[in-house]
Amino acid sequence: MKFHARNAQVAPKEEINTKRATWIKYREEMSAKEAAVRQARLELERAEIVLESYEVRSPVRGVIKEIYLLPGEAVRKYEPVFAIQLARPDK
Repeated sequence: MKFHARNAQVAPKEEINTKRATWIKYREEMSAKEAAVRQARLELERAEIVLESYEVRSPVRGVIKEIYLLPGEAVRKYEPVFAIQLARPDK
């Protein structure tokens, strides 16, 4: 049985190869960008862990009345950073 297509347009092999190469290129670029996003997320998680270790917390509830250090200054363990006015127990 013979098949006869009317007005059938067949893409030249060269055009198909070009389209295929373009598709492969974009697929590889997408894979590389997905890997970069995964790497950036891991770096963000690590940075957040490091940042948590630099949090300054008070063992008491209260209001900050005075700040002894500026942002970015180094703090030694148990060095006062803030003057805190204790919250009243009835609050």
